[in-house]
Amino acid sequence: ALTVLFLVYPFVSQTVFQGFSCRALDEDEEWLEVDYQISCLSDSYVAFVSLGFLGVCIYPLGVPAMTLLLLIKNGGEIKSGGPAFERYDFLVADYKAEFYYWDCIEMLRKALLTGVLMFFNKGSLSQLVLAIIVCVGFLCAATWLQPFASRTANLFKVGTEVTLLVTMVLVVLLKVDLTKEDIPGGEDFVGGLLLLINTALPSASFAIGFLFYGFDSVSAKIEKIRDVEFDSNPVAQDDGETDDA
Repeated sequence: ALTVLFLVYPFVSQTVFQGFSCRALDEDEEWLEVDYQISCLSDSYVAFVSLGFLGVCIYPLGVPAMTLLLLIKNGGEIKSGGPAFERYDFLVADYKAEFYYWDCIEMLRKALLTGVLMFFNKGSLSQLVLAIIVCVGFLCAATWLQPFASRTANLFKVGTEVTLLVTMVLVVLLKVDLTKEDIPGGEDFVGGLLLLINTALPSASFAIGFLFYGFDSVSAKIEKIRDVEFDSNPVAQDDGETDDA
């Protein structure tokens, strides 16, 4: 049930936030972008928005928040590899023991960038600046803490965070009049740069990580399993002591 809940999380969250995305077509005329038959100025839409806020609290924000509390409650068993680790394996297995909760932080980050920020003057420069601040914060956290068990995954994560940050900065350029700036090609150049950044940086970070580290998390888990099996097998320990002697 938890696996299904998290698989549909991005789609349900996106649908919930679409209910708040209105577009002004004229003065005193504002319509819902996903359904232009619904006026955002009507009384029925006010009731709809009230239910929408409840939906945001229950799903896009509520699911990761409650899951975070659940993981923290079972943090001891998760870090020691107990029954709770097996139960929430799909959420915690890719991370270091001390960062078992990181997947919930990632979901809250996505909900913040793709949904919550839409309430801050959609499409404005101030919204972009706020998004850049959020990206810088998560980039610093991913670089400093390196929460993944795999060094390749940590490097790839940093690469994707840098890509997102550079994308936000380049989008700021599209908010100004590039004809007055000394940028060859103007918007076409920025568009090409966006395409290059979003393909080259993540690919390069993954390739470099795989080249230097491979899938080190897999080998680490295998070694951990072997150590556990060795410690629980007295015959193997006796053989080892004999060999050492």
